[in-house]
This record gives sequence, C-alpha cells and structure tokens, in this order.
Amino acid sequence: MSEHTLTILLVPDCPHAAPAVHLARHALASAGVEAAVETLEVDDQAQADRLRFVGSPSFHLDGKDLFPTSSPPAIACRVYPTPSGLRGVPTVDGLTRAIEAGVGN
Repeated sequence: MSEHTLTILLVPDCPHAAPAVHLARHALASAGVEAAVETLEVDDQAQADRLRFVGSPSFHLDGKDLFPTSSPPAIACRVYPTPSGLRGVPTVDGLTRAIEAGVGN
C-alpha cells in the first residue's frame, strides 16, 4: 500500500490529462517516491472551491497543491512556466522537485 496519494485534478475533457498522468508516474519514479496516482474530474465551482482547484491539470500530493498559487479556485485551464515558455504541464524536473519538497526529501 502506498504511503502517499498523488491526485491529478482535471476539468472534463482536459487535453493534458494523459500527459499529466504519464508525467506524474515518471516524476514519482525520479523522486523515488511510492504513491498511488489517481485522477479526479472537477466539474463545478463549488467542487473547485472545496478542493482549492486553480486549473487543469493540478497536481495534489496528499491533498496539497504541489504548485501553490494565489490564484482563486476556478474551472479553468492551468499553465506552468517551463524553459520553453508556458505549457499545459510542468517539466518532469519541476514536478520531481515539487514531489520531493512535498514529502520532505
């Protein structure tokens, strides 16, 4: 049984869903962290408010956003800064570092 859970929060039909799941698995392996990976669709503002969901995809480790922001909860797309500009998913290195920080490595 995994000690941690990495939840990928998504809006319905998010074009970055499959790449986000692949990226999450790769980053967890790179960080040496065992975690269950799950996806969760967020389809209304009340759910977004409750989950502190600021856009799709969002990566939450044990309920905490790995890329905290002051943006308000919203049913929206999310972008991440990368060396190549803004993208729909973070880099594997960026997500790996965020996971390591999230588990206290």
